[in-house]
Amino acid sequence: MTTIAYRDGIMAGDSRAWSGDKHPIGSKTKVYQVNGFLVGISSSKVGETTCFLNFLKTHLGVKSIYDPEDHFKCPTTIDADREYGVQALVVDKDGSAYYWDDGQAFSGPLRADYYAIGSGEQTALAAMVLGKSAAEAVELAIQLDPWTGGEVETVSHD
Repeated sequence: MTTIAYRDGIMAGDSRAWSGDKHPIGSKTKVYQVNGFLVGISSSKVGETTCFLNFLKTHLGVKSIYDPEDHFKCPTTIDADREYGVQALVVDKDGSAYYWDDGQAFSGPLRADYYAIGSGEQTALAAMVLGKSAAEAVELAIQLDPWTGGEVETVSHD
């Protein structure tokens, strides 16, 4: 799967690419800046992260990801039959976070000092509890989680 962590305006993710549940097949980007939001996406389904990223590029709003005035459209308003099989974390410039887990809508806004998702999330969270940065948390997950690997990539609001 992957490990994605956020702390202090920086989102970090590993870059190992998997061919489903078989073996690593190279590297890929899993953290992005989209319309002013930091986005981390993970999935065990091949190609699903790209589909979800394309959805976000089209529908992440100008004001808030969960604005009742429809600045962000949940997938249910686009295709009621489509469920994205991803785990995603989206963080606004003000630190508000929105969590997606294999469904049709975001949870949030959430408020915390740091967040982590993916197969190495427990390792990353433990590292951040001990004061490590998002990138350091992902580096530790690379050492301990068999589904996390490659280089650490980061994005920030700057």
